[in-house]
Amino acid sequence: MAKLINKWVAGLLAVVMLLGMLPMSVFATSSNTDGNDQPGWNGGTAITVRVRDASDEAKVLEGAGVKLERVTAGRYRDYGTLYTDGTGTVTWSNLEAGLYRVTQTYTLDGYKMSTYMWQGWIGTEDDSHIIDIDNYPEITLTVIRKANGDPVEGSVFVVRDTNGGEIGRGVTDENGVVEFGTIAPGDYTVTEESHPDDVDVPLQNPQSLHISTEEQEPIVLLFESTKRPTLIIYYMETATGLPIANGRFTLTKTDAPSSVIDSEIITDDAGIATVGPLEPGDYIISQTRVPDGYIGELNSSSFTVTAQSDGAIIREFYADRPGSVTFQVLDSLTDEPIPGVEVTLYSQGNQIAGGPLTTNNEGRVTFGNLPSGNYSAVITGVPDGYTMDLTTMPVFIEPNKDIDRTFTATIKASLTIYAEDELGNALSNCEFVVYRQNGTKVGEVTTNGSGAAILPNLDPGYYVVEQVSAPNGYVITDATKSVQVVAGQMAETTFICRSHPYIIVYGNVVGTSAPVPGATYQLWDATNTQVLQTKVAGNDGTVLFDDLTPGTYVVRCIAFPHRCPRHTGTQARSASASKAVVTNFVFD
Repeated sequence: MAKLINKWVAGLLAVVMLLGMLPMSVFATSSNTDGNDQPGWNGGTAITVRVRDASDEAKVLEGAGVKLERVTAGRYRDYGTLYTDGTGTVTWSNLEAGLYRVTQTYTLDGYKMSTYMWQGWIGTEDDSHIIDIDNYPEITLTVIRKANGDPVEGSVFVVRDTNGGEIGRGVTDENGVVEFGTIAPGDYTVTEESHPDDVDVPLQNPQSLHISTEEQEPIVLLFESTKRPTLIIYYMETATGLPIANGRFTLTKTDAPSSVIDSEIITDDAGIATVGPLEPGDYIISQTRVPDGYIGELNSSSFTVTAQSDGAIIREFYADRPGSVTFQVLDSLTDEPIPGVEVTLYSQGNQIAGGPLTTNNEGRVTFGNLPSGNYSAVITGVPDGYTMDLTTMPVFIEPNKDIDRTFTATIKASLTIYAEDELGNALSNCEFVVYRQNGTKVGEVTTNGSGAAILPNLDPGYYVVEQVSAPNGYVITDATKSVQVVAGQMAETTFICRSHPYIIVYGNVVGTSAPVPGATYQLWDATNTQVLQTKVAGNDGTVLFDDLTPGTYVVRCIAFPHRCPRHTGTQARSASASKAVVTNFVFD
């Protein structure tokens, strides 16, 4: 029985194979009455497929893949996939009549490929058949995150489908943007899972999203919120506005229970410190330390943060630089600096506020870090050879100000005493004593080989110079002379010593120093019997009887112009070997 069945199957297969070798037209039927639109009829028709942008039919897509199949019963044929050219079309020519199917197999990036499958009978009555396939642009999702209109960097977003499956995850960039790329049609939720501390939760979170197959435009979702405020501290100099670094502050949240937010808030080199973001509540920012080199009170400031607060809370604090004063001591005649001057600074209570300090090579000394107030600078030491023009100077110190003041000093006066004989020759070994006008002795000097003696470092004023000795054989002419010395100058005076004793006669009007010229005087010997010299007074009212030997002489006024002497016309005088003899005649 099995062998009989095998033979029957083999015969059937042979029949099938024979039928496959026959033309299909043997089996085909046609409804066409003219007989030229039957399957297998090679009438030479063509199919052209055009792929377009569904959102703009004038825009065609080059490079789209299209597959053509003949699905006529018993006449199936796969013509493969062709790709559209620059006109967006692909064409199959010399096609027989039959049932055909057109499907799209590939589309361009940025487009959704059409899932529509075209199928229809193509006869040979037309030379060409045109089929249009439209592709919609792919839909992309962009999420933008902002707070108070400013982009938020670092927010994390997640896209999930209706089953909770994660479709995409991303973090916003510095522009507050995250791109999720192409999203297929469907329903989704977009959620912000986390955000930076300085922003609040978005007002709408999550957001629902529906993408239809007809969607054409990219989708942009905006998530917005407010910012949490930040405290910004500016610490500056009062006068200049320059920043102050290393100011120290403490921020305390005063809501019950109060808590210290930060006790180590320190301003940077720009004088700025920031704290935050801050939660709603009441706060107080307190200054706890003023940096070295500054003075000022430790201030504080209160503020409140509400749920609607945004932006920055700004608080400004100020400090002052302590004042300073620089004194410079200059030579009053040359304006050259004088080093080595000792200066002491006293406060208003006569307490030493600084020093004593000594001027440097520039003649300067500086007292710094001084609180505001009145001070007095006192010169407490002066180099030899100088006298201060002022020894005390008041000064008022203000914050943030560096004050400059100037003292002047003058080289002390000096006195040169010259000794000469009557011919102008220098005399050495003449001794002098110098007194102040009040009789205080200043010093003793002796002329050198040049006939000069110098007394330096004298205070300005008047002095009396007394010659106390002359060389052997010389007579002192003027016992004393008065001389004025001026600071910074050399005063000079000259004493004349004669080689023989002499008598000087002065004639003056009574009660005055007015001279009486023209009076005639005679010098007689001690016995008053012999006239030794006769002379007439010149314009200065004086005569000189010289070249005498030590001894006693008589001076007579024997004639005078229109005047009579008040006293007798005879005066006896003793001529010394060391000092001149002076006699005075007074006239009415």
